[in-house]
Amino acid sequence: MAGAFVQIHVVPASFTTLRNGRLERISDQDSQAFKEVAIIRHPRIGEYAFGFITSWVTLQNYVGDEELCCVYVPTNNLYIGDIFLVISKDVIRPNLSVREGIEIVVSGGMSMPQMLSTLDPQMNHADRSRLG
Repeated sequence: MAGAFVQIHVVPASFTTLRNGRLERISDQDSQAFKEVAIIRHPRIGEYAFGFITSWVTLQNYVGDEELCCVYVPTNNLYIGDIFLVISKDVIRPNLSVREGIEIVVSGGMSMPQMLSTLDPQMNHADRSRLG
């Protein structure tokens, strides 16, 4: 059979599939690496980006310490994206689990709830991590 090609696709172990609008499987690595769902103001005023808090860092500068969130914003699927350091008080924390956040990204936003509420800004990291 001249000219016939067989195409084989290699799929990583953390591949995510959608079935009936729901996540079939997410990798354990993602659900542990992403601490919380985050919405940040980006790229312009009035526009927002959907992402995940991966860690917190303290920036020590001449005016004092400032807590920053490391926010991963997927730009193409879930595994390619940008990392932003955002002042913690400027991060909007929707009341969504990490699994729900991943589902929203993988579905291209189609599984986004009609209404989002935010978490209590006074909650500490340990309290928030127990929610997801």
